[in-house]
Amino acid sequence: MKKRLWSILTALALCLSLLPTAALAADPVTGVPYLDETGTSQTCASATEVTSDDTEWTSGWYVATGNITIGSEETPQRVTVSGTVHLILADGCELTVNGGIRVEGSNALTIYGQAGGTGTLVANGSGGAGIGSNDGDAKVPSCGKITINGGIVTANGSGGAGIGGGLGSVIGGGDGTIVINGGAVTAHSGGCSAAIGGGGGGTKGGNGGKITISGGIVIATSSGNGAAIGGGGSGGYSGGDGGEITISGGTITATSTSTSIDSGAGIGGGLGNYGGGTFSTGTNGNAVIFASSIGDNSEEKKAVWSGIIFEGDEGKVYGTAVTPSQDFTIPTGKTLTID
Repeated sequence: MKKRLWSILTALALCLSLLPTAALAADPVTGVPYLDETGTSQTCASATEVTSDDTEWTSGWYVATGNITIGSEETPQRVTVSGTVHLILADGCELTVNGGIRVEGSNALTIYGQAGGTGTLVANGSGGAGIGSNDGDAKVPSCGKITINGGIVTANGSGGAGIGGGLGSVIGGGDGTIVINGGAVTAHSGGCSAAIGGGGGGTKGGNGGKITISGGIVIATSSGNGAAIGGGGSGGYSGGDGGEITISGGTITATSTSTSIDSGAGIGGGLGNYGGGTFSTGTNGNAVIFASSIGDNSEEKKAVWSGIIFEGDEGKVYGTAVTPSQDFTIPTGKTLTID
């Protein structure tokens, strides 16, 4: 009888050892605090913890804690967002995604910080934007919806945008919805893509889509002929237009490597489409904007701007009741005129 019982227990242990790993997955993290788009404290009832093995985030809530690295420079791993995904960067976390985060079409990613705002995400694009759509041979897929409410987010595009569209051999990706409400965001483009907005294309750059910035500290730098914020550039002479750009709050630095009308704008369109798209400061805008250039800058448009806005080295106060939300420093060589 004892022998038989021992055999049964041994068989049971063997069966349990063969169960799929998913059955032994870690329990979700409960009661996770975060700040919403208005900076108000909220609590997520239950979130899945991000791990270094992640290749896909499906609809639901995720939280990054501690130090996590997905992929490597030698073997990049791109994480695909499917559905509507919410990602909380816990204070002190360091999440690095070597391969970037794929957000295309109707899919959406929202990033939150916590009270300290010290959680970091570094997305290094490989085969696509740092955060956004993939690269492609012809017209690449459109960028999905990307919202950043907090945390410290750095997005680097290898060929595609830092945040936005991927690089296309014919037409660049773009036409996404990008919203920044807070946090510290740094975006850099690769190739001829925009830092934030459209991807570059062999014959036509991607359009900027709808880009809305209402807070935070944003630094966007394009190294090719795409805009810093707006349309992607191209190998030919047909950059994407800037799309619909609204900047109403925060401190924004948008720098294109060239301010020539034939190249990408700091804010606006890509190569050959410098003035394409629209730029506005919303109602009673209070942003501080340092732009190497702004495409949509007619005197009629400037008459309704609101904020502290630099075009190149010259800055002015526009509007009658401008109240920046945070301290800022005027860089050496730039001049602010207050009428």
